[in-house]
Amino acid sequence: MRRLIITYRDVLPHRRTEHQTRWRALRDAVVRAGGHAWLFRAESDENLFVEFVEYRDPALLNVSDVSEARLALDEALPDFERTGWLPAD
Repeated sequence: MRRLIITYRDVLPHRRTEHQTRWRALRDAVVRAGGHAWLFRAESDENLFVEFVEYRDPALLNVSDVSEARLALDEALPDFERTGWLPAD
């Protein structure tokens, strides 16, 4: 079963480089562990970012590279909403 975590972050311009660096570390860790990850910016608000992490095995979130990268990103740039999703059909 596919699973998805959607995270929203407000990233001010002076923090964008840090966000990009930390996001890439998370994305790369997720991909190495067998998942997928995407980052989008809102069309109407250049400070609003949404991060998608897709995976099948819940253990992916406990892979040390993934959990360390998530923690580093969350500590540096806290999210304001995060929700886990499952397929509806």
